[in-house]
Amino acid sequence: MCIPAGRNAAASSSVAALKDIDTTIKLLDTMGVKISREADKVTLDASEVASFEATYEMVKTMRASILVLGPLLARFGTARVSLPGGCAIGSRPVDCTSKGLQAMGAAIHITHGYIRRVPCICRIDACKARVTTWTW
Repeated sequence: MCIPAGRNAAASSSVAALKDIDTTIKLLDTMGVKISREADKVTLDASEVASFEATYEMVKTMRASILVLGPLLARFGTARVSLPGGCAIGSRPVDCTSKGLQAMGAAIHITHGYIRRVPCICRIDACKARVTTWTW
């Protein structure tokens, strides 16, 4: 369960002890999110986010890391997120994320393995997914 803990904070309970959750916490930490974890409770405070980048070193360890792109764009209007690379369990495209953001009006550029967004106004009502994926 996630409970708002202030304007830029949230608290969750019953958080599983999984590698992907550890990776997500580490990624958010590198961006400047203050994190407190006690047993199955996690509190996140994003009031002082200092970086809008998810580097390849972080994203390569978990394909779902690309999902930080949308929230960064929604809150800050900019982001630089590495493409995650290959997948050991088969083809899982991540282009639905960038195409969805483009459909909403975002100017997305892929340069040197990074998805970068140029500031613009996005329309949430303009997006329709072509396929269901784990990262959409």
